[in-house]
Amino acid sequence: MTEIFKVSPKRARRTNRTIFYVMLVLVSIIFLASPIFFRVFEIEILPSQFVGALFGVFITAIVTAFLLRGQTEGDEKREKSIKVFEKKQEVYHSFLEKFQKIIQDGDKRLGMNREDGSVDNSTDEIKDLIFQLAFIQMHTSTENTKKVLSCIADIKHTINGFNETKDEQKNTVLEKFYSDLSEKLFEIVAILKSDLYPDPDATVDSIPKAIPKVEMEQILKKFDLYAEVKNSDKYEIQTNFWKTLCKMLKEKGYNVDEKDFKQLVIEYYAGKKYCGTGLEVEEGLWLCIDSDKDKFFYGFSKGKVGEEDKELDERIRNTSPLFKSDKWWFGRKTPDKYNLDFWSFTSSNFEKLKHPRKKDIFIQELADEIDSYVKKFKETAK
Repeated sequence: MTEIFKVSPKRARRTNRTIFYVMLVLVSIIFLASPIFFRVFEIEILPSQFVGALFGVFITAIVTAFLLRGQTEGDEKREKSIKVFEKKQEVYHSFLEKFQKIIQDGDKRLGMNREDGSVDNSTDEIKDLIFQLAFIQMHTSTENTKKVLSCIADIKHTINGFNETKDEQKNTVLEKFYSDLSEKLFEIVAILKSDLYPDPDATVDSIPKAIPKVEMEQILKKFDLYAEVKNSDKYEIQTNFWKTLCKMLKEKGYNVDEKDFKQLVIEYYAGKKYCGTGLEVEEGLWLCIDSDKDKFFYGFSKGKVGEEDKELDERIRNTSPLFKSDKWWFGRKTPDKYNLDFWSFTSSNFEKLKHPRKKDIFIQELADEIDSYVKKFKETAK
């Protein structure tokens, strides 16, 4: 009995579809009839109102589609721009890090030596740098890449020049080396920065530039740079001391007795009693500057042991009571601030003589001190 009323699935689907269409027609009729029944629209103007509504819906759909399409394209461009920017940052930072390692290593390694003596060619800094430049070329213009390459070549030249400088001269060129290095490195950064953060209103004058070289040198001076090189021996330190002192005293206008200090220092350490020079205070009168096995000092020596000169004695006493006399000297004194023991080389002041700028300051202060006592002595003349 139940099989008689059983409906097949295909027939059931057809029945459901029929019911759906019937319901759709009924709803449409009710929708169209309700405005007339409730007198919302007059039947005469209903077709025009209906067509107008259809046109409104159509236009609204078109405008909405265009707006959605424009918004989608804008979102895609913005997302693409962000990804490109992030990739540029990654590439540029990676390049600078790789370049930093090469500069700090000092050597541009083409391979690493293994413990067994063979070469590991998987490590090649030059190849890494070339690939980094290729990545840069992918994200910036050829002109910018050429500028970066030019700066790299200049940096290589600067580093090679510094490495070839003699150890004893490195401290004299240290500030120039770092200013040249930073100038070219900051120029690379300025090139990459202008590409990474482009300014559409930028002019030639407003494009980011490196810190001027002169300003960089002034900044580096404040760091008191000092290169650790091989220790200068006592011969070199004392020879340089005498040459620099004579030069500074000559700049003050004195007639200085310049000698072969290199040979004089050799004889001094060979056992000769003193090493020094002198400057002419007045015509025929010289102030001697000496270093013996005990100390460094300066003063007026006697031509003969026990020689007397009351006028000179009085002038020296009026110059300063710090000048002490003995049978060899009318008056001599050690420096007011410094203790220089060139023989045993134990004075802490010698650390200043090893430093390029501190050495010049140290000797300049000593030259100023000698000059001040000479001027006081001249004021005692009748």
